[in-house]
Amino acid sequence: MGTIFVAVLAALGLGGIGDETPSPSGYTGWQEGRLSMSWETKSKTNEASIDIPTAYAMKDGLSQLYFVCDASTYRLRIAETPVPIDGFHGTQDRKVRSKSFLLYIDDELVYRGTAQHYMQLDFYAPMEREPAAKLFNAVVRGQTAAYSIKGRKEQVPLWLPPMDDEFKSFVKACKDLAATYGGN
Repeated sequence: MGTIFVAVLAALGLGGIGDETPSPSGYTGWQEGRLSMSWETKSKTNEASIDIPTAYAMKDGLSQLYFVCDASTYRLRIAETPVPIDGFHGTQDRKVRSKSFLLYIDDELVYRGTAQHYMQLDFYAPMEREPAAKLFNAVVRGQTAAYSIKGRKEQVPLWLPPMDDEFKSFVKACKDLAATYGGN
């Protein structure tokens, strides 16, 4: 089941229909949320539904950062304009382009790779798991972070609130999800 879950998330970009919206402007910490995802296949026996833990942070003038669990690790989404969580899946246009993606922690380049750019919602989804791990550790360590996309000269700062009870609750929910679906 875990492999199917990861594959479905990858196929959907994030996968899910949820009812969470970003926090109001000026919020000073993490928001924990849930994406509700369900899918069907042609076989009547292959129907499933799952709640996916998320943690997100936003602040006026800075990109939104979303951590999302899958069955074995964290994934990352970065939105340049406010996006309700339920906007990640549903009616949006599926125009996606691959872009070179650079991640900086404390002004040091720590990752160079590729991200999918979901154009209608203007969010980036790094294709590898490493950026999520690097940013997760930056939250734990209280570091600063920024990213850049090929074709831009400037780095875009990310707001990383300190680890708080909401973030800790998200981490626990991810561990519970991994235990349920056979992840690490």
